[in-house]
Amino acid sequence: ESEEALRNVVHRVVEFLQEIAERDPSDSVCYEGQLKLGALVPRAAVAGLIGRKGAAIRQLCEESGAEVKVRDPLPNATGPGAVQKVDIRGQASALEHVLRDIIHHVQQGNGEVWFPAYASSPLGPAGRSGAIEKQVSSNGSGYSQAPQIEKSSAARAGRELIDRVMDGLPPSVMEETRGFAMNCVVPTRLVGHVMGRGGSGVQEVQNTTKTRIMLREIPGDQDNRSINIAGPILNVCSAYILMMKRYLDAEKFDARDKSDSR
Repeated sequence: ESEEALRNVVHRVVEFLQEIAERDPSDSVCYEGQLKLGALVPRAAVAGLIGRKGAAIRQLCEESGAEVKVRDPLPNATGPGAVQKVDIRGQASALEHVLRDIIHHVQQGNGEVWFPAYASSPLGPAGRSGAIEKQVSSNGSGYSQAPQIEKSSAARAGRELIDRVMDGLPPSVMEETRGFAMNCVVPTRLVGHVMGRGGSGVQEVQNTTKTRIMLREIPGDQDNRSINIAGPILNVCSAYILMMKRYLDAEKFDARDKSDSR
């Protein structure tokens, strides 16, 4: 997409964020009267955003009045197209100023070998703007309600908790590559749905999180099975969340199947 089109999307996103903050001023969207927003930015663009010895980002903060924090890349993220999270806090105009600057640095990568994959991915501008357009009302009179996850106070609290934990982790933990393990128990009757046809569901989680997931019997307990997840600590935690999603989906499927059989 053109830089002009992306700037228009940014304006609508910030307006949408303002409306959410006015309707429900939770810590997930605002803090002490300032709006909060995170952007996933390719590392090549982050380098331009920060500038030599941080000069560019300091100037950006001074000009916009925003607070900008660049997060460390994920341990397994490599290459110029790998994304880093950039957290922005400030008034609406400040957020727009920073996001326009980010767009400029991202668009400078247009033509680089990493850019097409980034631009067409769910994390890139095409994926993000498409999702935003679905949220914005097409009648021009306002915006649609926030996604369902924003409506749930429990979901917001959970996401905020994860963010706080991640923010408090030192680099030594984030970069730790030793093996860790986590176990969970699922009913035997749900194992098929949790694991997926031919183990395809578990294989997908393993490939996504770079972990090893094993199903084991529990001595003396035929009604339940143990799932063991092993790998680097952050990978294991991510895999656990994905496996619990599969478990919850399996429960719903099982309940629906029982209802249909009556």
